Amino acid sequence: MGVRRRGLWTVIGLAAVVALLAGPGTAGAAQPAPAEQSYRVEGVRDRAARSAVAATGAAVELVQRSALVVTATPAEAERIRQLGHRVTPLDAARAPAAAEPRAFPPADSGYHDYAELSAEVADVAAANQTLVSRFSIGSSQLNRNL
Repeated sequence: MGVRRRGLWTVIGLAAVVALLAGPGTAGAAQPAPAEQSYRVEGVRDRAARSAVAATGAAVELVQRSALVVTATPAEAERIRQLGHRVTPLDAARAPAAAEPRAFPPADSGYHDYAELSAEVADVAAANQTLVSRFSIGSSQLNRNL
């Protein structure tokens, strides 16, 4: 059995375990993640303040002298405001550019990137509709379905 086929069966097995653990009636019931946005956070003057902002769950994208740029959900932005910082939403043109994931180099062609894995799982689900169903249990930090 080749590396790709073993990897495929591992993914199918993991999907089946997740489906069993999720219980009946939960397929497709995953709630969408709250929309994240970039914010400028002012009044962050020292390491302790930066750590407190990061502890809210917001992703710190840029550190300046007394300000930060973070990516956060509305709830995380509110928690930052409660810390006493001024939080201003940034429009998309002023937000830091998101890093684009790269495909594996040719030497690692035995591995699947996210797009290849998603396509292969979709093919298996389409070919085996009575055995396989696709659903999401949440989103990754790159806002990809898990």
